[in-house]
Amino acid sequence: MLKLNLGCGEKKLEGFINVDIRADINPDICMDISNLSRFKTRSVDYILAHDILEHFSHSEVWDVLAEWIRCLKVGGRIEIQVPSIDRIYKDRDKIIKNHNGDSSKRFSQLIFGGQTYSANFHCVCFTPEFFKLMMKKLNLDLVKYFPEIGLYNHKIILEKKA
Repeated sequence: MLKLNLGCGEKKLEGFINVDIRADINPDICMDISNLSRFKTRSVDYILAHDILEHFSHSEVWDVLAEWIRCLKVGGRIEIQVPSIDRIYKDRDKIIKNHNGDSSKRFSQLIFGGQTYSANFHCVCFTPEFFKLMMKKLNLDLVKYFPEIGLYNHKIILEKKA
């Protein structure tokens, strides 16, 4: 079973090929995950993409997703976790209250990324409606949607149709 952990960062998982663009974290494969040409079409059983899709520009997101889905076998699954702009907005007052007047820093971190290294910037926000459009455009079925993961994330697991 071929499983990819795309944009693995420091979260390397056993049983997965851990892929990241940053050589300093010693991934199994160091490469740009927007181009998975090293993997054949319909060769991958499972793709894990936690906290990575938001690092691509809004103009790149659909091409990146199409490339990932190209690699999935029919019946293969993709698990995507991204920040939820809806949850951040919903908790606006709580975020302001809990950050002693420096809420702009916290909002910036949640929306624009940690910015601790050159690739650690968020470029796009995601809503549940985006996932619905993704299923339609990329011929995917919903397996499970998790509206609240961690502080301000949401996650979806999708399966590639025939």
